[in-house]
Amino acid sequence: MVDQRIEKLAKLCVEYSVAVKPKEKVVIRGSVQATPLITEIYRQCLLSDAYPWMLPNLYAEYTFFKSAKEHQLKFVSPFDKFIYENLDVLITVLAEPNPKRLSNIDASKIGTFQASRFELTEILHKREAEGKLRWTLLPFPISDGAQEAYMSLPEYEDFVYGSCLVDKRDPIAEWKKIRKQQDKICDFLNKKTKIHITGEDTDLTYSCKGRKWRSCWGDKNMPDGEVLTSPVENSVNGKVRFTYPGVYLGRELKT
Repeated sequence: MVDQRIEKLAKLCVEYSVAVKPKEKVVIRGSVQATPLITEIYRQCLLSDAYPWMLPNLYAEYTFFKSAKEHQLKFVSPFDKFIYENLDVLITVLAEPNPKRLSNIDASKIGTFQASRFELTEILHKREAEGKLRWTLLPFPISDGAQEAYMSLPEYEDFVYGSCLVDKRDPIAEWKKIRKQQDKICDFLNKKTKIHITGEDTDLTYSCKGRKWRSCWGDKNMPDGEVLTSPVENSVNGKVRFTYPGVYLGRELKT
């Protein structure tokens, strides 16, 4: 029996975050550890009369980066390009096994590979701007994530599902409330020209004159709750302190 929270999260994703429509081509990708959520999203897409396709990730990156030659690092699969050029909706389920699995891999190899995929990123951005593609990211709690959070798996599941608001009776209604609240914040910030952030070991200023603030309400990322903009170039001044490490592309970021 599927955990009710998994079913509610899948429904929230399909009906709210990307609003899947009949006959749309939907790619659902993620690790095999996320199979329960991926399968439920697949089912919800079928119920929406869409054409879903599951794309499992076996996370063989260590083997790839350890053994790949430069021409293989730079190779862009025509199959990937075809998918990016033809899908209508991209759903990515985040459930990374061993988040620091690439810590001992030469960072330049990862950089070469990422640079080679610039064309694919450009295709996604262009099609999104044209209204031809929608995408979203959402989490599935697994033991690896719980360990990084210093929690038991049940505690981490409660944390993840609670942050997505699927512990509420009507998660979609809850996210719509957040959208309205954040729209008011954006309206306020759109009238400002300078931002000053202070805190422990933090004193940062930047200009946002002429920039538009955007509310993030669970469409691109689930969970969400951000209001954001891009600072005016070369206007950022001051210092900021981060008290926890960042993990990106299988490596811990160090400063």
